[in-house]
Amino acid sequence: MNPYIKLWKTCLPKNAPDCSEEEARSLLDMLYDCYRERNPILTQEIRKDFAGLNDILSKLPLRENDQVGNLTCKLCSEHEQAAFFDGFRVAVLLGAQLWKEWES
Repeated sequence: MNPYIKLWKTCLPKNAPDCSEEEARSLLDMLYDCYRERNPILTQEIRKDFAGLNDILSKLPLRENDQVGNLTCKLCSEHEQAAFFDGFRVAVLLGAQLWKEWES
């Protein structure tokens, strides 16, 4: 079985949407969660960059240090998720176009 399909089957039950509309999660959100689980981002380069950021933030009072650090991580996460969603949409559109051309 394809490892991504296997991961999807593993992730789906624990990330199933809640019944309420407010808490329901989209299929795209679930795919992103599976992607994040399969592709952790804490590489040596990122650890090095965070060490540099922490050196700069250490000069701030603890409260401001935490605020800047948390905001930085939030912005990075939101950007990564938006890029994943856009990439997925482009891939679907490209696949649909290729399928249409292949059928004709």
